[in-house]
Amino acid sequence: MQIVFNGESVQLTTPCNLLELLERKLSDTHASLENVVVAVNQDFVHRHNYQSFNVSDGDMIEMLSAVVGG
Repeated sequence: MQIVFNGESVQLTTPCNLLELLERKLSDTHASLENVVVAVNQDFVHRHNYQSFNVSDGDMIEMLSAVVGG
């Protein structure tokens, strides 16, 4: 399955839900799930729906996190 995650093409070998995908991606960063918002195909997905939202072939997923500082 091919998706686009934050502008980069990603090949997924197994189906997953949005929560599983985000946990994989967040393990590569220092962000936490509580500090990000996610849009799939330009529609925001509420955090409570991450587990029930299945990622589909061709999805464009954007994960945004707040940056604090000055």
